[in-house]
Amino acid sequence: MLISLRAGAGVDGLQHACSTVVFGEIDWSPGVHEQCIGRIHRDGQQEPVMAYFLIADSGSDPIVSEVLGVKREQIERVRNPGEHLVERRDVGEHQLRALAQQFLKDHGHAVAPVNVSTIEVTP
Repeated sequence: MLISLRAGAGVDGLQHACSTVVFGEIDWSPGVHEQCIGRIHRDGQQEPVMAYFLIADSGSDPIVSEVLGVKREQIERVRNPGEHLVERRDVGEHQLRALAQQFLKDHGHAVAPVNVSTIEVTP
């Protein structure tokens, strides 16, 4: 079955039909992934559940997956406040800028050095 990340809300019974989830797209929210996996990993599931994420080497996938890692770390601090916390200095604020720069570079535009507020493009 092929289903959109957000289309399966309220679907039940998948735990009796499969135990493997393959993500062909990734969402900006790790909670969306958890909900999708949860449709399979629920009461009645007889097998271990495996989830695979197909992530491309280019495009937005590397950047989105990195941001997801940061978001996961942040939410784990809320879920498990007694756990040992590790401070992360890079909190993902420059990934979209990097994606835009890569897009421009891939399309033959020279990208000037980036200042904090703008990206300058030379034709």
